[in-house]
Amino acid sequence: MILTGHDFEECLETEMFVNHSDLELFEKIVAYCADTKKNSNISNKNIHHALILAKAVFSGADTRVHILSGGLNFDKHEDVSLSETWVNFTDAARRFLSKDGSELDILIADTIKDGESNRFLTAIINDACRKGQVIVRVPTDKRIENVQHFMVSDQSAYRIETDDKGTIAIGNFGDNTTARKLIKIHERISKKLFEDGACHIYRFSRGENFSLQNVQA
Repeated sequence: MILTGHDFEECLETEMFVNHSDLELFEKIVAYCADTKKNSNISNKNIHHALILAKAVFSGADTRVHILSGGLNFDKHEDVSLSETWVNFTDAARRFLSKDGSELDILIADTIKDGESNRFLTAIINDACRKGQVIVRVPTDKRIENVQHFMVSDQSAYRIETDDKGTIAIGNFGDNTTARKLIKIHERISKKLFEDGACHIYRFSRGENFSLQNVQA
């Protein structure tokens, strides 16, 4: 069945697709919103939805993506059925970082899951095609509290979590105001941590592999 823009708009209005097991339909609706830069909130309520939205944020980004995450625990459920969704997500991140001048700035609220064995960081930083820079900021003393986790691109696309389990969230691809606010929140927290000497900063330029041994600041 071929879906039209009207069909997608109807789905967005009813949000029937959110609880639907048809991930292909959900991904088509997300792609429609991303392509049209639709200023409409997309509710997502499971890890499959989260990875599909995150993939779309990376795919539409120009040169900058900011992430504030508890610990980059994207694959925390270790669900075998997520394998294809996971590959699509990491491939989108790799394509983004294959652009000249691209930068992914990650702020960790707690600790990096699995440390140097973190599946996401290893996959994107050790990619031989990477041209962009990856920055990872990790608090040295205590976790960052009372702030929602999110990812946001320089093209006004974002996903922001609304629960503490990290699967219930809202995505949007045309809300410039909120996107700018999220970027400022990321920058403000990062600056405060740096000024207080309260974080380790790891910078990975082109050709450098992921390691937590060389702290930059």
